[in-house]
Amino acid sequence: MLLDDLVKARRKERLSRRIPLQLVESWCGEQLDMATGRIWYVLKGDMLASKHKNHAHKFSEEAVQGVRKFIDAVPKYRSHHNRQQNPNKVYLDCDLTISSLFCDKCSTYCQEYQLPAVSESKFREIFVTEYNIGFKIPKSDTCPKCDSFLITVSNSELPEDELAQKKLQYELHLRRAESGQDMISSLTALAKENPQQYHVIAMDMHQTLPTPKLTAGPAFYKLKLWMYNYEIHDCGTNKGYMFLWSENEGGRGSDEVGSCLIKYLEIAKPHAKELHITARDRQRIGL
Repeated sequence: MLLDDLVKARRKERLSRRIPLQLVESWCGEQLDMATGRIWYVLKGDMLASKHKNHAHKFSEEAVQGVRKFIDAVPKYRSHHNRQQNPNKVYLDCDLTISSLFCDKCSTYCQEYQLPAVSESKFREIFVTEYNIGFKIPKSDTCPKCDSFLITVSNSELPEDELAQKKLQYELHLRRAESGQDMISSLTALAKENPQQYHVIAMDMHQTLPTPKLTAGPAFYKLKLWMYNYEIHDCGTNKGYMFLWSENEGGRGSDEVGSCLIKYLEIAKPHAKELHITARDRQRIGL
């Protein structure tokens, strides 16, 4: 017997085991006190729904490949400091969404390259299940050297020898970054084990904050007051200290950073014999 015959035989066997409609009608009438017309209305609707059940629309492989090509072509960036926790995570501009990508970008892309279109649900399915992409801003800012490398390698006209040299420089850069993270981890362990001997802090200038942050009305187009936030993190106790000031009170130079450090020492009053300071970005804070 062929496989199709076996399937049909099993299907008939399952159908024969179903409860007769007359039995369902009598039980509903006696136990639920339902009218006969209402019982048949419900049963008929259920049968029609099962008979005309909507199946998921299948898109051609060309259409699916077109979506993948579009997503691959969208500019992305990586978080340098989050590389160890999630090395494959990439980010898009925080102003974008899956819906805006599909409506504003993907449709135009398919029309330009004469590719068959897919539905928004299919686009979302491919985007979510096949890619590791986020929209919200990473906790840490991106590394300019990493971003420069990604822009360089995306140039298809770059000679192979120059591309190999860029890749080597990029690998050396990543190794130096990892060695710095390892050093911070080892110092943090020492500070936790022996706080009387070691006091380890990590300093970083956060993203500037517009004040007030409004998106509606004329206030959106008005000039904002920028606020600066500098963090000093006590690695031994895992406690953070934030120092906030506005642009009319100071800039982001070494004087402001030194003032934050002095203020931190006055507040924390560490009694350790050795003080280890690590800064995330020395150029950005003027050191």
